[in-house]
Amino acid sequence: MLRRPNRGNFSPGPCAKRPGWNVLELKDALVGRSHRSKDGIAKINQLTNLLREILLIPDDYLVGIISGSATGAVECAMWNLLGLRGVDAVCTDVFSQTWKDEIEHQLKIPDLRIFSFDGVNLPNIKACSFERDIVFAAEGTTSGVTISNLDWISDSRSALVICDAASYVFSYNVPWRKLDAVAFSWQKGLGGEAGHGVLVLGPRAVQRITDFTPVWPIPRIYNLKKSGKFHQLIFDGHTINTPSLLTIEDFISALSWSKSIGGIEALMARVDKNYIVMKKWVNQSRFFEFLISDESIRSRNISCLKIKSTNLSVQDQWLTIKDVALWLEENADIYDIAGHPNSFYPNIRIWHGPTIECLDLEVALPWLDLAFSKVSNLT
Repeated sequence: MLRRPNRGNFSPGPCAKRPGWNVLELKDALVGRSHRSKDGIAKINQLTNLLREILLIPDDYLVGIISGSATGAVECAMWNLLGLRGVDAVCTDVFSQTWKDEIEHQLKIPDLRIFSFDGVNLPNIKACSFERDIVFAAEGTTSGVTISNLDWISDSRSALVICDAASYVFSYNVPWRKLDAVAFSWQKGLGGEAGHGVLVLGPRAVQRITDFTPVWPIPRIYNLKKSGKFHQLIFDGHTINTPSLLTIEDFISALSWSKSIGGIEALMARVDKNYIVMKKWVNQSRFFEFLISDESIRSRNISCLKIKSTNLSVQDQWLTIKDVALWLEENADIYDIAGHPNSFYPNIRIWHGPTIECLDLEVALPWLDLAFSKVSNLT
């Protein structure tokens, strides 16, 4: 008889809480207070200072809290920074495709080049021009593909590089000097409550905002200028609108845990350990294989799995995957493993980032083959 995992939460976002998390830790949270108060600003700055310390963010890069999770942070970066030059958009998953669509249809930048993932190989990112602004996702959470090596980005670029790092930033060592604007959230990666994003701006991005005003109107909630000048206070704890101080407190708890175990190096070690477990299981699975066959571009913290050697239509593959996910919820307390509904290919999606316990992953994976055998007539 298969054992059930102690925690069967494998959603990529909001992902599992960190080990040992307890809601009672939040009993002294600064609720019922203004985020503009001295204590409220201090809490926000405590969070951003912990981020800077754990993620090794350079001192001359700014860290601010933005509404709308990673989506809001990416949009804030694009709406404030783009429009001066042509844009190269790299599309490797649903979200980076969304950024491309927004650049094309909302910002309506005519000089747009698109580099698209074909399901097997990365697009030719080395053909991106560093005289043009570049927008890309370091990790595709709906495809399981990653652009983990950023050496292709020129240190002598004249334009900006905007990176969606939502599932990347707590699992890889970010080469900050390669990037000018980095957007992420804390509900992906460390299991914080959803709703807020983080925007990290390098000096060149700040200079662009200072010197350039896009032709399009920017909603107040994402406008990084005030009275025509760069709004520095946003990056000094003064958020544009009201954040949840309960959520802030919860994420401080996650960051404090990260610091206590050894920071980014320890988080990456947990990811690597989980990835080894995942790879070992996939290599012997009866029914599933990695969607991304090339390990050099395969994510190490999120695995998208396809059904092996099947003649099922795309629709029937999705139906089977949904049946597998439902069976696992009802019979094994394993949750949220169906792929993103807008994913390019039918897949099961399992988050095994730094908050996932290795033993839970080891115990959960054999259930996948059992679930498939129960719901499919292909066995």
